Amino acid sequence: MPEQRSSGPKVGLVTFTDGRDSFFDLPRETYLRELHQELSAFLTANGCQVVDPMASLRPDRDGWFGVRRYGDAAYCARYLQAEGAECMVLCSHFWTPPMVVIDLVREADLPTMLYTVDDPTLPGTVSISAIGASLLESGVNQHAVQHERLRGQPERMLAWSRGVSAVARMRKSAVMLWGGSYALHMEHLQDDIPALKRLMIRDILNEGEYALIRRAENILDSAPDRVQHFLDWLIDNGATIIYDDISASPRNFQVQIAYYLAAR
Repeated sequence: MPEQRSSGPKVGLVTFTDGRDSFFDLPRETYLRELHQELSAFLTANGCQVVDPMASLRPDRDGWFGVRRYGDAAYCARYLQAEGAECMVLCSHFWTPPMVVIDLVREADLPTMLYTVDDPTLPGTVSISAIGASLLESGVNQHAVQHERLRGQPERMLAWSRGVSAVARMRKSAVMLWGGSYALHMEHLQDDIPALKRLMIRDILNEGEYALIRRAENILDSAPDRVQHFLDWLIDNGATIIYDDISASPRNFQVQIAYYLAAR
């Protein structure tokens, strides 16, 4: 079976606007829509899966675009959860009611980044500062307290989204420990397993090493093309492999690849 890259991080993208009815301005809302679409295209072009509730929430180009009411925030939270978003970027380029953002962070319960463009003519920096302070004071969940803030430089959100996505997927995954138990079976020395399961791993499984060895030997004997395919995949994706005549020989590396394939 060919080795495949995992899909990119699923990033929720929401843009906010002024909540006051008397402050409606169509050029501003059109500008917000354009900024939103530009950021969505940037994330998509860099391997992210964008979860965008704004497309269905605000189809009318002649009205409000940004989120501005509690009902809007509730809709976005339901949409993000239904589509499996792993994190969310909340954009505020003009003044935004902080309580509406707090409501979305509470209901969506996802790793959160506050973002605004780097434009000194816009109040976005002041807005995300006020929103961030409100999130810290409210402490509605862990993501409110540990949110990130970013002004411009959207490329910096790529590493963040990959990191939080990896953690989200680890919490839904299992880890296999090959070689059986450890610490001479003394339970009081094995507290790292429950700690890991509490923090970031759904389950941790134990398996004797001999089952892994047998599977790896079978791959080397009957399906060496799988090992070569994985080696080619590493090289095609930029890996540099340096061999020596002691432990990092080509044969030893092939055995290590077979162990990896056997463990999958």
